[in-house]
Amino acid sequence: MKLYCLSGHPTLPCNVLKFKSTTIMLDCGLDTTSVLQFLPLPLVHSPRLSKLPGWVSKDGTINLEKELKECAGRVFVDSQPEFCLPEKELLDLSTIDVILISNYHCMMALPYITEHTGFTGTVYATEPTLQIGRLLMEELVNFMERVPKAQSATCWKYKEIQRSRQ
Repeated sequence: MKLYCLSGHPTLPCNVLKFKSTTIMLDCGLDTTSVLQFLPLPLVHSPRLSKLPGWVSKDGTINLEKELKECAGRVFVDSQPEFCLPEKELLDLSTIDVILISNYHCMMALPYITEHTGFTGTVYATEPTLQIGRLLMEELVNFMERVPKAQSATCWKYKEIQRSRQ
């Protein structure tokens, strides 16, 4: 028997249990704390957010004024927010036979697993969990589509830039 933890967040579990020839995923939570690194998505244009100064490293060697903005001593990414998906390099998610969902908070990564990993197993959850989880996911997608960002930032992900932001 082997147990794999695919989530780094204690309250959003995503565990995989391998027992003999059966692979069971216990919840598939989506870590949304990464959203705190992004500028807010205002429903109405905000001159205050659009006038924030761009970020330049202290020594002046790194200039990402279009991707990173500084506000109150913190640096934020000016792009569509991204979420932390469960770890997918640890094991092949297409080998999972069953996904057991305990509550609606722990099913937010389910669309990614069922649509992008080759998963062909069965998902088990109570009807209220499915209904509330579906509403929560639809609300998140509607909000993201309602407030699109003009640019998509990618350079901020480089390790050298992340080290110099701190």
